[in-house]
Amino acid sequence: MDKKFRDIRMQNIKAAARAWERGDLVKIKASTWGGRSYDALGVLINVSDEDETKNLFPSALVFDMYQQKIKQFYLYDLELLSSAT
Repeated sequence: MDKKFRDIRMQNIKAAARAWERGDLVKIKASTWGGRSYDALGVLINVSDEDETKNLFPSALVFDMYQQKIKQFYLYDLELLSSAT
């Protein structure tokens, strides 16, 4: 691929950052201790405050629609599908 063409194409992409909000529809992409991947849909309930906890990886409470339970997941296991607002 021509480098000039790639640079022109990449200039049109604008990524937006936003904070996680209660009610966001997320895809859970986690793995179990046995190495199996776990994929499900969920709704974000609460995100842990950075000031409150000094964890290296922030986490969130998510209502897991597959297991019908509220579970805690790390944010790197979640993918935003639809925002609450």
